[in-house]
Amino acid sequence: MAPSHICQVGDDMPLQVFSERFKALRKANNLTQKEFGTAIGIGRNTVTDIETCRRTPSPDTFIAAAKYFNVSLDYIWGLTDDPRILQTA
Repeated sequence: MAPSHICQVGDDMPLQVFSERFKALRKANNLTQKEFGTAIGIGRNTVTDIETCRRTPSPDTFIAAAKYFNVSLDYIWGLTDDPRILQTA
């Protein structure tokens, strides 16, 4: 049976992309859920819930993850496949 909740942040922003990138970035950096959670100020259970799309991250969590991995928020949100942070003049 399909879950009764929709995995999304807003009307047009699926949370699934963030959850997948959140987990992929953590694993690519060889971090446990506990290590990553500690680094960005959330608990291991929260990391698990975000990675499995059971919890919507707070705006602070989005920002902390992007800063920690030095990727853009657009990348974290799935709006681009380019993780670089673009600098404006």
